[in-house]
Amino acid sequence: MINDLDTTLERLIYNVGNIPRTEVDISFEQPNRDWSTRLSRPTLNLWAFDIRENLKLRPNPLQVQPKDARTATVYNPPLRIDISYWVSAWARRVEDEHSLLWRGLAALKKTPSVKPTDAHGELRYANLDIPLKVALPSEGAINISDLWGVLDNSMKLGFLVVATVEMDMDMAVDTPLVLEQTLRVGQKASRTEQRLATIDVEFTKKGDPTAQPDSTEE
Repeated sequence: MINDLDTTLERLIYNVGNIPRTEVDISFEQPNRDWSTRLSRPTLNLWAFDIRENLKLRPNPLQVQPKDARTATVYNPPLRIDISYWVSAWARRVEDEHSLLWRGLAALKKTPSVKPTDAHGELRYANLDIPLKVALPSEGAINISDLWGVLDNSMKLGFLVVATVEMDMDMAVDTPLVLEQTLRVGQKASRTEQRLATIDVEFTKKGDPTAQPDSTEE
């Protein structure tokens, strides 16, 4: 669900902000020092750092939907979950950072809510729009300086985005986990050599975490 929200926000910023994908990257990684040293071009970073239930929008514990004169369906209504992002811009020149940040802010401000039909993945099946609170005064005790203090990086100008999504308490989701494995590849020095001159290659594999991966040896 969170990945679907990431993709939804990414598409929104590129399309509404008229930002070319070939010139600007959008990243959802934690903007620590190691991440920032690997950047190769201007990047807008959306760091999801907080998840909590929106108590103001909490529904009644149970709701009854009549089916006919004698029967009804009792169900748990979806919870409303706030996901908070800190948005910052990264470039070689501060002028480029400010310009990129302003374009991202304008794109998100133009979209007070996202309709399910415009969302990505599971969010397309939501019953309610996804409201976006962009660069508004924070209602909670969020200290931005403290957030940057754990990143071991220079603090950047930015703004807060809070997206409110549904969590369906009655929906069962059966999707594979994403597993990281190491594949060893290489070449034998000779036909009689038993070991490979190998290098480690990391890749991502989707599958059942209880299944044993196949292995072959030369």
